[in-house]
Amino acid sequence: MLNNYSDIGVLWFDGEWEETWTHDFGKDLYNYVRDLQPKYGLMQKGEIPEFDFGYHPDARKKFKEIYDIDPLELKHPELNNKWLKFRLDEVTSLVNDLVKITHKNGTELSAAVFPYPEMSRKMVRQDWSSCNLDIACPMNYHHFYNKDLDWIKYSVENGIEETNGRFKYFSGIFVNALTPQKLTIAINNAINGGQMV
Repeated sequence: MLNNYSDIGVLWFDGEWEETWTHDFGKDLYNYVRDLQPKYGLMQKGEIPEFDFGYHPDARKKFKEIYDIDPLELKHPELNNKWLKFRLDEVTSLVNDLVKITHKNGTELSAAVFPYPEMSRKMVRQDWSSCNLDIACPMNYHHFYNKDLDWIKYSVENGIEETNGRFKYFSGIFVNALTPQKLTIAINNAINGGQMV
């Protein structure tokens, strides 16, 4: 997975709470993952079908049945609105099916999603604002996008505005990137972004 992107800036391992986790194990895992990227020599600056979202054979076959063309035959599939919408709709459909299943069992469905909907649609073909979620937890990690703390408010405002209160919205903030003083500012920006009139 890490090979599909540009240089790895941050690795986040969730698991140090497990009994089997040790500091030495974490260092070994870190070094192993870091070593993978140069091995494969991939630099993603655009869509690469064999590594990108939605280009698997089943999706391509379904798209061709509807539009009479394999997306790989398109001159610029990444710019084709039908192919973009198809992929967005496929993910949304899957999530909405999962919502139905969880609701039958009396459970709410939440999702940790990429920042505000427009950005998420462009970056990862994820249209979470169209999903029937109960809770969305956008990862408003400003430093991943080289943004300042004010961007957190901007991202929250965009997410709240586009979802129009259809589900609960809990902003994620990447705490490890913040000093205690900046954490307070980040939290306030998230809160203030959610208090749109």
